[in-house]
Amino acid sequence: MQNRNPFDPNYRFTFNGTWLMPFWSRRDDLAGTLLGGWQVSATIKLASGTPFTVTQTGVDLNFDGFAEGRPILLDKSILNGSVDDPSLTPDGVQRSTLQLPLSAFRLTTISDGYDNIVPRNAFYGDGTDNVDLGLFKNFRIHTYNLSLRIEAYNLFNTVQYGFPALSVSTPSTFGQLTALHSLYIPRTVQIAVRFRY
Repeated sequence: MQNRNPFDPNYRFTFNGTWLMPFWSRRDDLAGTLLGGWQVSATIKLASGTPFTVTQTGVDLNFDGFAEGRPILLDKSILNGSVDDPSLTPDGVQRSTLQLPLSAFRLTTISDGYDNIVPRNAFYGDGTDNVDLGLFKNFRIHTYNLSLRIEAYNLFNTVQYGFPALSVSTPSTFGQLTALHSLYIPRTVQIAVRFRY
């Protein structure tokens, strides 16, 4: 079983673009002034989650002074799985604990060999699906220039969760998604006006 780099998502797609909308752009009347000449800019980021490692705590098996290690993996079919679903089943069980079941692991003992220890970074956290959108227009008023910009970050307010509880030594919370990702920002809308004379 291969140990994976912690900054190695399965995929990442990023798109940046700006479009000058052609609608009403050739009109000189009020409708053309107000509705024509708008630009749309967008940034789209789609990425799978980054890897994480399942751990166990409380026993220093290799006598290096650190009471943290990795457990034995009993079910290799769950390797490389994503743990990204905090919703509840009808029984009230968080689905992330079904994606990363405690029953697939057991604590390592001093008599265990290395072959069945869970690899580092063998599972993936929640990915990123983010769209930022901006609308921009310049208004010419005689010799003056008025710029209007409307920007929405995380337009669809897609939530991104952090890693689940990772230690099999705390079975009551293992596998649960309890926190948001540190890079998650809720939808933010801002309007900027600039007048140049």
